[in-house]
Amino acid sequence: MDGSIWPTASLRHDPRGLARACAPSRRTGGGAQRAGSAARGRAPARARVPGAVAPPEPPDFEPHVLRDVPLAHLYPYLNVQMLYGKHLGLRGLVSRLLEDGDPKARELHDTVER
Repeated sequence: MDGSIWPTASLRHDPRGLARACAPSRRTGGGAQRAGSAARGRAPARARVPGAVAPPEPPDFEPHVLRDVPLAHLYPYLNVQMLYGKHLGLRGLVSRLLEDGDPKARELHDTVER
């Protein structure tokens, strides 16, 4: 054997031939048996899974809206490129435009910071 993963040289250039070679035989009603317990007629071993655990109950189902959160607390979580580029329509790399002092980028930045 030449160390290749292909069973024969003729199948190497014919992927459909490989699929036919690996497919279950229609005449015998099945393909080659897997090695191990299935080949000996026993079902394969199954992992033991603990019984179902009930999910924890929430304290309530009421919406909790925080209205007096300073924007400075939220700003680190914002994707500035998405905010300025997609939602506010600024074209280009936002960080570079702000560094270069682009007037439209500056105007949007000042509006958002207000």
